[in-house]
Amino acid sequence: MRRIVLILIVLAAALVPVGAYAAKRAIGDGTLLLHDVDGKVVIAGRGAIIGRVGRGIVTIRDRTPNDESDPAVWGARDFRQSDDGLYVYRGQNIRFRLIGAFRVMIDGRGIDVSVVGNGVASVDADRGLYSTNGVDCQLSPASCTTIAPGRQLIPITAPRVARQP
Repeated sequence: MRRIVLILIVLAAALVPVGAYAAKRAIGDGTLLLHDVDGKVVIAGRGAIIGRVGRGIVTIRDRTPNDESDPAVWGARDFRQSDDGLYVYRGQNIRFRLIGAFRVMIDGRGIDVSVVGNGVASVDADRGLYSTNGVDCQLSPASCTTIAPGRQLIPITAPRVARQP
């Protein structure tokens, strides 16, 4: 029981900075939500990213290594860090969070990712859903786009607002 409570406290603490950052940066930022993706995903951008991988490899390059926010990762079975700031995590039920400028590469199954910021995602997957308009694919799958087999680029940008005459 203590272990479950500790895990919930750690997860809640991890989400608070992401929510605060997202609220502060909401104007001008875009969103991307990936749900239940099986394949390879590369996301390069600036903002906040949180995610979960059912099984696979998560590679993180923190492009702002000298800021106060280091990558936070839980659940990895194996971990390697190179001299050039590349973090590689392998295992099941990996959860991660990163704020700042980043490049996150994920190769696995059961990939769920949320991004607030600006950038681009490259998705080469067999299945999954995505949304760029803030829709939660778990709650409203019909409002999300099915990922087509093969590689596709998904921009993460603020929605365009029609100008008033």
